[in-house]
Amino acid sequence: MKVLPILAIVLLVVSCSRGASDGRSAATGEWATDSAGDWMQPAVEVVEARRGRLIDTVESTGIVAGAREVLLVTETQGVIRELGFELGDAVKAGQVMLRFDDEVERYAMQQAREELETARLDSVAIERLFERGSASRLDLSRARAAVGGAGARYESARRQFEARTVRAPFDGVVASRPPEIEAGNYLGAGSPVARVVDLESLRVDLSLGEREIALVSRGDLADVRTRACPEPVTGAVVSAVAAGADAATGSYRVRVTWSNECGDRARVGMAASVRIQVENGAAGVLLPVSAILRQRDANYAYVLTDSDRVERRELRLGEQFADRALVLEGISEGERVVSSGLTRVRDGVVVRPSMVSSADVQ
Repeated sequence: MKVLPILAIVLLVVSCSRGASDGRSAATGEWATDSAGDWMQPAVEVVEARRGRLIDTVESTGIVAGAREVLLVTETQGVIRELGFELGDAVKAGQVMLRFDDEVERYAMQQAREELETARLDSVAIERLFERGSASRLDLSRARAAVGGAGARYESARRQFEARTVRAPFDGVVASRPPEIEAGNYLGAGSPVARVVDLESLRVDLSLGEREIALVSRGDLADVRTRACPEPVTGAVVSAVAAGADAATGSYRVRVTWSNECGDRARVGMAASVRIQVENGAAGVLLPVSAILRQRDANYAYVLTDSDRVERRELRLGEQFADRALVLEGISEGERVVSSGLTRVRDGVVVRPSMVSSADVQ
């Protein structure tokens, strides 16, 4: 019968028409062409291997506070006689914020001052008598001790008098004031009076993890964004880095400070996004993880030659962070590497590359 020879011929024709499974001719091994004669080359995106830091920024968020911020409290108790501020007022260093009735303390201070002056005069007189031999050394010692005691009593009376007045410790703005702070009200010792904030310089405290804290150092520059300021602050600086973790959260505190360029628009308590430019991260040749092919416990990349032919290379990788990996061996800086369509290419294949920026590759 002629059926078998005819079937063999049909299969041979179909096999020749399909070509190799990878797009090459089964008969010649060459890449197939379309009707226009162009090579059937896979289109891929390529990225340039660049040298840099695996982690060049550390980002976090926090709450804006004044670089100097203090809660004023009373040291004594009494009835408020005078108030010298309102909520939101700008205050000067030494300005009277609150004053209690201080007549008793004023009288006690004046009396103590007079006693001190009397003791000093007595001491001078005893010294002269001692020099002439008319007073004993014991008399002189007692006179000097009396001066010391009178001085201590005067200092105590003076402090009690000054405690009747609460003053601003530095130039700033009143950020908060309890509702009970009104003239005529009675306050106990330790009662809060006002929170004064210096808005000339601001700060934000961040909470970082173990990996991030190892990258941050005092003096690192940072960018700060808040809704109050249309442009990010670029002159912020890491001013403090905690030596230990918080016992409750396990995080490490980092303080970033900057000069307030937003004026009255900046407010304490606002949310801030911070990006710290770190200098301690691992550095070397970097590739996006999309350019790395993992097969059988090994990592590979397709590198383009000058003729746009891919060359498969085995890689030795270091650390990986987010969408980037550190390449220890296998790729050199400046080489072009396929970053998309890795499953469509093979070693030695000619491709149609389109260059993309490293920043665009995820």
